[in-house]
Amino acid sequence: MNKTQIKINFHVHSTGSDGKVSPEEVVKEAIDANIDFICFTDHYKNPKDNATIWSRDKFFSKEYIAEVKRLQKAYNNKIDISFGVELDWYEKHQEWLKSEIAKNKFDYVLGSVHFLPLNDSYYAFDFGDGKDEQFMQIAEKFGSVENLIHEYYNQLRLMIKSKMYDAVGHFDYIKRYNTNEKIFSENSDFYKKEVITTLKELAKSGMAIEINLRGFAKSVQIQYPNLWILKEAEKQKIPLTIGGDSHKSGEIGQYLKQGYELAKQAGYKEIVRFKARKKITIPLL
Repeated sequence: MNKTQIKINFHVHSTGSDGKVSPEEVVKEAIDANIDFICFTDHYKNPKDNATIWSRDKFFSKEYIAEVKRLQKAYNNKIDISFGVELDWYEKHQEWLKSEIAKNKFDYVLGSVHFLPLNDSYYAFDFGDGKDEQFMQIAEKFGSVENLIHEYYNQLRLMIKSKMYDAVGHFDYIKRYNTNEKIFSENSDFYKKEVITTLKELAKSGMAIEINLRGFAKSVQIQYPNLWILKEAEKQKIPLTIGGDSHKSGEIGQYLKQGYELAKQAGYKEIVRFKARKKITIPLL
């Protein structure tokens, strides 16, 4: 008798942050997509003095948290729902980050870098599709594209070393505007050194890396990270999870098939999900 592959989506957004569907709509769509385990990873609010970067005071309200807890009970016989967070890394706000994690009983803390520090400010490097010029303007502030790439992976490494997080979100997100490598070569010695150095830190940490499927829906038209990075992660025995980074209706199960195929192509025999900050393995069939 053939076994059925257990399906997860451990990167899900709702109206609890910048998603367009309510938490309950997310759950219903996940059930319809035959997903066994989901995790809400809505964006957390920013440190107060960084609110002007991306105004998110309404994110992660008490009402949202209560709703996720309600859904966990209401749908516990149909789907397993984990309560997580996508928590941005801010090097200068490590104590604040620790205290906010401690306030919440998260099942899963996904660490991401969307903002990079320069002098006394933080700068976003993702502005949406068709915003390549804005990306290049930020690169100019940092002195060059290479400087921007270096600072991105430097911040990832600092995030990993902090030991606050369970997994790294969209590992090579700095390629957001690098469709067909039009901005920089992802095969250059410089870039590969940044990636490999960061993967080595990740391997030492015990954290997971995710296959983030959001890139398929964006102009870059590829998952994060690239397959060669996933293969290197597998060689270094870095645990792997899968996240759709879904925001809109119809996205919750989108591209999951590709995610599982990529995991197997990279050589993985299992993936992981999280409960109470602990890894739980799922065999790949």
